[in-house]
Amino acid sequence: MLVVDLDGTLLDREGRVSVRNEAALRDARADGMVVSVATGRAPSEARSILRGIGYSGPLIAAGGAQLVDAATGRTLRRDPITLDVVHDVAARLIEHRHRALVLKDECRTGYH
Repeated sequence: MLVVDLDGTLLDREGRVSVRNEAALRDARADGMVVSVATGRAPSEARSILRGIGYSGPLIAAGGAQLVDAATGRTLRRDPITLDVVHDVAARLIEHRHRALVLKDECRTGYH
C-alpha cells in the first residue's frame, strides 16, 4: 500500500501534480499497489485534485479525523472532537491573534 499526502508531497509549490508524480502513481497502481491519499485538508478542498489524478478510493482527510469515499463524497468514518474543546481552542487562538480553522463534515452538516 502507498499512502500519499497532498501538500508538499504529491503537489508542488503551485498546488499542481507534476508529470513525474502522476507517472509514479500510475506505476504503483500498475504494479498492484493500493494507492490511498491522506491530507490535512477538508474533503471539499481535495476534491478537484483527486479528480485531476483520477482518484476514487478512500480519502483520509481533516488531519486523520475523517475517512471519506472520494468517489461519492460520503463520509465512511469520522472522529470529531467535542464542541467544548472546539470553543476553547478557537477562543485561545483568537485571543492570541491567530486564525482558527474549523473543518466540518459536509455530509453531516450540509455545509460546503
